[in-house]
Amino acid sequence: MKQLFFRISDLIWVIVLILIDRLAKIIVQVFLEQDKEIILVKKIASLRLVLNEGAIFSLPFGRWILVLGTVIILVILGALYLRGVFHRETECLGVALVFAGAVGNLVDRLFWGRVIDWLSVSFWPAFNFADVMIVFGVILMGLGVFRVGKEIK
Repeated sequence: MKQLFFRISDLIWVIVLILIDRLAKIIVQVFLEQDKEIILVKKIASLRLVLNEGAIFSLPFGRWILVLGTVIILVILGALYLRGVFHRETECLGVALVFAGAVGNLVDRLFWGRVIDWLSVSFWPAFNFADVMIVFGVILMGLGVFRVGKEIK
């Protein structure tokens, strides 16, 4: 029963995080014109609407290749999760973050053909909340794998 509780709470987190990502993107589209900036920290961070048709770092891949790749990753990740591969709370949170971020960007690609990026820092291409979730999710999943590796030794 405990495992079922975590799965239901993870699903709730995924839904809430997808809604936060969607809301942030809607707000940015309403209040920002494309490629106009709102400076948050001078020469360091700003809000800027960027419609990204590429993949990570705006690398040029076809829309449907990215959609298919995302769906494959979501299916694999979901199957591993449902098989109980992820046991620790950090791993489960990591999976939830990656899943929510991937779905958030997938929705953009399916409905608009591009991802809505809106955070910009001086040393990095524009990104969004979904990207942040994916990065932190992968880190948390990696930490879980590292811990398992230490326990086996």
